[in-house]
Amino acid sequence: MPGLIDAHTHFVFAGDRIAEFAERSRGVTYEAIARAGGGILTLADLAQYAARELAPVECDYRGYHIISAPPPSSGGVILCEILGILGGYDLRAMGYRSAAEVHVMVEAMRLAYFDRNNRLGDPDFVSNPVAELLDPAYQAALRARISPDRATPSSSLAAAAVGTEGSNTTHYSVVDAAGNAVAVTYTLNDLFGVRKVAAGTGILMNNEMDDFTSKPGVANNFGLVHTAIRMATGGVNSDCCPSSPVGARSATSNVLV
Repeated sequence: MPGLIDAHTHFVFAGDRIAEFAERSRGVTYEAIARAGGGILTLADLAQYAARELAPVECDYRGYHIISAPPPSSGGVILCEILGILGGYDLRAMGYRSAAEVHVMVEAMRLAYFDRNNRLGDPDFVSNPVAELLDPAYQAALRARISPDRATPSSSLAAAAVGTEGSNTTHYSVVDAAGNAVAVTYTLNDLFGVRKVAAGTGILMNNEMDDFTSKPGVANNFGLVHTAIRMATGGVNSDCCPSSPVGARSATSNVLV
């Protein structure tokens, strides 16, 4: 796409110097692009953004020590919450991809994501009960709510209509001869994001604003219902789940979750 390689070059040289990137983008004014589409993003917003170095979320699962992203990413907390619930089951005895295994995995995810939608947000704006959600006693209490032979109606947790997420996220991994590895996940959220290309860059604009809520209690594009804790206000960051399992096995081994 026209301008895409050049745009990537600017990203590489600018690094975390967002203001410099904004100045070096050959007159491509992202502020103008945003305003043309009715948005409010400005170059000042880009210049004021700063990466925060925060202590990671950590937990243990079947001999592995998991190091993951902390809030504002909810992914690390929820990953550890899910694993904590599953840690009380003998998944190997259930059988890989058996009905019993899939059932308890789905139920653990259902309960954990209910917490994610209702209790986690950007720590600059809300208080996150991370310690509670990672408490083994709390996870055991959630596990006790899971019926071995009956699915929990999502409606009993919240008035959420469970939607079907599209297969739009792209992931690729690169490993060189020296063992250096890079994993990249790129998502536009919905198919083609907001369906707009930033003029002169070749970059499709995503619609990850869908991770927030514009109206508490109303389902988003994927049928998930968020509360006011995930309101889209100025300066609030979105989330994802970059994680690294650390264990005695080789890096190529499979982790049985």
